[in-house]
Amino acid sequence: MQFPVNLNLEGKRCLVVGGGRIAMRKAGQLAACDADITVIAPDVVDGFDRIAGSIHRRPYQSGDVSDFRLVITATGNAVVDQQIHDEADALGIWVNSADDPERCTFTLPAVVRRGPVMITTSTAGVSPALSSWLRGRLTDLVGPEFEAIAAELADERARVHATGASTEDVDWAPIVEQAIRSHGGSACLASPDRPPCVTTGACQPAQPGTDPASAGHAASAGAPRATERSDPMTVHLVGAGPGDPDLLTVKAARLMASADVVVHDRLAHPDILALAPATAELIDVGKQPGRTTPQELINALLVHLGSQGLEVVRLKGGDPFVFGRGGEEAEALTSAGIAFDVVPGITSAIGAPSAAGIPVTHRNVSAAFTVVTGHRVQGGSSGVAWEALAQVGGTIVILMGVSERAAIARRLMAGGLPADTPVAAVRWGTCPNQHTVRTTLAGLADAMIEPPSTIVIGAVAAFDFVSPSLLQDTVDIPGARG
Repeated sequence: MQFPVNLNLEGKRCLVVGGGRIAMRKAGQLAACDADITVIAPDVVDGFDRIAGSIHRRPYQSGDVSDFRLVITATGNAVVDQQIHDEADALGIWVNSADDPERCTFTLPAVVRRGPVMITTSTAGVSPALSSWLRGRLTDLVGPEFEAIAAELADERARVHATGASTEDVDWAPIVEQAIRSHGGSACLASPDRPPCVTTGACQPAQPGTDPASAGHAASAGAPRATERSDPMTVHLVGAGPGDPDLLTVKAARLMASADVVVHDRLAHPDILALAPATAELIDVGKQPGRTTPQELINALLVHLGSQGLEVVRLKGGDPFVFGRGGEEAEALTSAGIAFDVVPGITSAIGAPSAAGIPVTHRNVSAAFTVVTGHRVQGGSSGVAWEALAQVGGTIVILMGVSERAAIARRLMAGGLPADTPVAAVRWGTCPNQHTVRTTLAGLADAMIEPPSTIVIGAVAAFDFVSPSLLQDTVDIPGARG
């Protein structure tokens, strides 16, 4: 039986032996505690230097564990891990061997952090997947509001001390429950009866003045609960939105805050990545000129991480199912039997034009819009019948089409779309450096447009609701002039 204890490792010397992703993830947990981290490994993965205080690029040598308070080994070599365990244990130094409970004198729990509030779950190394699953449920129950709740209760405790009374004589239960209700915390936790939705994860926010027990079951009549599953979620295909981190969904932010690993694209905003715990491993699989991660390797990585029972966030720009290859990743996870879910995001096909003051539809101007990719598939064609698309009408929104814009414009005009059709290209849509280029279909090929840009073709591309004074000068809207 293990004894639970919280260690203060601030400034304490800790050793991590191993340079792989598991070692870096565990080093990240130490970094979150402001430990002084030394790493010994012949090679280390990218990003390790941002966590470790010092890295010695060499194999482990006998005696290396001396003078450290705590040791973690993740070499992948059973002989070396055993040697490290034996040497550390003989010196009375706590040691953890990754994925090997028999060589551990301590284990690392799954953690939910909300300011000073820290909730840990552990299975003594028997089932990390179960610990991760429990943490996911606790993350639902104990939201970010608990940091403010803890601060309020700390003030109340100080007031009690100031009166000279003992905090032991105070009935804290109703005070805590009222604080939870006042901050909109989980109704399940705010209820003295502890309704069974604590175990289902189907809690609703507590509202001041309502009965917390009934509030917790507000969604139980009729609609099924999205969180009722027999299998734990391990991989989340999450849409990061069009760029502005403020447009990230609440659910996506919550999942980021509890992630063990974040697998992200090149254009992921730093502020969104910063939502991940300090202990989380960030893996950049973005595609860019000169460095491409094959989709097959990304699929295999998600399957590998998901099979370890880790909370994995696959962060994808826009919406994961809109030209984000989320469908291919979902297929790979399904084939491997890995539980996953999909968290929609605002696609740049809508978000970027909107931020530039361009509605993709407008009554009497455009009754429909078509979203297509201009990207060629492995050196071939995009598979889009541009001449036929020119006859559809409405608005055409093109993603990843900058490099092919000349050919696209030529084929659309060949299909009958007028050469003077308005065109707008929105680069870095929703971001502070957003820039819009306006031209016509005939001028699209020569327009100064750079990726990443969302191209809008059609009458609505002449709109500019960001500068409304220009609206009636650029677009003739039936009835707009009175």
